[in-house]
Amino acid sequence: MKIVEKLKAKASNNRAYEGITLAFLGDSVTQGCFEIYKKEDGGIETVFDKQNSYQRTVYDILTMLYPSVTVNVINAGISGDNTAGDLSRVQRDVLRHEPDLCVVCYGLNDCSPGEDSIAAYTGRLEKIFETIRASGCEVIFMTPNMMNTHLVDDDLYP
Repeated sequence: MKIVEKLKAKASNNRAYEGITLAFLGDSVTQGCFEIYKKEDGGIETVFDKQNSYQRTVYDILTMLYPSVTVNVINAGISGDNTAGDLSRVQRDVLRHEPDLCVVCYGLNDCSPGEDSIAAYTGRLEKIFETIRASGCEVIFMTPNMMNTHLVDDDLYP
């Protein structure tokens, strides 16, 4: 049964169907990291805002449309991760929870090596999708957001 059919079935007969589980697999954007700052010691401070992450928005929309349906969310985003790291954690972080739908969003950390890395990136994505589909879970590839390549001048914004 497709995710939309499961949502409708559960909403029409709450006792007959279990809740819906959504998994979100990706990098810092999935995890809820939208900002990083350079610290005075040269390190990096990461700011997380999970309340404004895209999986939280999906959760809010689904619970508004289907208020009686239990919606479980697995956030399997890890800041700094890429498709190479993801291949090793699909089972551990996603599939063991038996999700109905998995949204995969990778690309920002994979594009750093340049155009020569595109074939490896798409090959790993294909393996990720095949692994998820083989479990019976639906999968969606979410196109990564654009990368910010400019840092704000600290002198302008002290």
